[in-house]
Amino acid sequence: EKSLSEKTAQTQRFENLLKFFVPSVMGLSVLTFIFWIINGLPSYEAFNRGIAVLVISCPCALGIAIPLALVAGVSAAGKKGILVRDFEAFERVEDLDTIVFDKTGTLTTGKLDVLGMNTASDFPAKKAWQIINAMEEGSDHFIAHTIRTYGITNDISPLTLENVRYHSNGASCSFQNKQYCFGNMDFVKKKGGSEASFVYDFKQDGQIISTVFLSANDKVVAVVHLGDSMKKGVKPLIAGLSKMGFTSFLISGDAKKPTLAVGSFVRIRAEYIHGGLLPHEKADFIKELKRSGKKTAMVGDGINDAPAMAQSNIAIAVRSGLNPGEGVAAITLMQETPAQLLDFLTLAKQVNRKVKQNLLFALFYNVIS
Repeated sequence: EKSLSEKTAQTQRFENLLKFFVPSVMGLSVLTFIFWIINGLPSYEAFNRGIAVLVISCPCALGIAIPLALVAGVSAAGKKGILVRDFEAFERVEDLDTIVFDKTGTLTTGKLDVLGMNTASDFPAKKAWQIINAMEEGSDHFIAHTIRTYGITNDISPLTLENVRYHSNGASCSFQNKQYCFGNMDFVKKKGGSEASFVYDFKQDGQIISTVFLSANDKVVAVVHLGDSMKKGVKPLIAGLSKMGFTSFLISGDAKKPTLAVGSFVRIRAEYIHGGLLPHEKADFIKELKRSGKKTAMVGDGINDAPAMAQSNIAIAVRSGLNPGEGVAAITLMQETPAQLLDFLTLAKQVNRKVKQNLLFALFYNVIS
């Protein structure tokens, strides 16, 4: 549906050209034959001239001009470590004016370390770790992996929980007649629970801070602080995109505060930074940008980005060990850094120039011949 409804202007122009070019060539061949028959040439000579027009003006030159340039572009991208799944990705770059980045795993490494935990005065830290460790045992989320690694390293024995369930923004369970939730603040406070002051007691310099909360019966009892670092080349990437005329946005399912910290570090304007978004809200955000007339690329990593990537004009995945988002991506940056995006955009513009050049020479050849 997307490929039918969102053809690039260049593809549409080419299709319109072929729509008229092929019948015109065939008609001109027939008219040539008729013209020379009327002007007294033998039928075989008139037929030869009609066939000559058809052969010389054969649309093969046009049919080869664009695909050949695109194939060369795919090959050149591969040498740079960029996987191109859709030829139209090159053409879609021409219309782009907005780049939307996911945060975790895209601009940041996503390889978190546990920096520490704060708990309520009446809730032991050991008990909190045991509950959290047990809740995350069956999850394949990268934060769960970090929690499990921390638990193994520190010999934390998980408790036996009941009714463990996994949601898009957290996990829940029952233990000793209490309902526990572990996830972002909106998830653990979904019934309007209170937010304790101890949540903000932890400070760590030099790293991006992500926070995950544990609630008991809708009351926040513990907060886990996770440290994440920026991927190489991210800051020059945003600066380079700005020089090329693109507007950069940052969206994340993480809390607004750490999302704002990352955006500020790479110098994305505060009004273009949005945290605390669920997967479907990310997709709605892309839809809203498109409704406002923006031509949008979504750069993401992981299953939470897939709905938003599917809604964008061009989906770009940053390669990771486990990256379901690649399934909807036209482009995959195989070196696991979004800095490769500048290479792709530069290459795409070169490919598009070559396509237009080839098309121009093909038309010039046909007209002269």
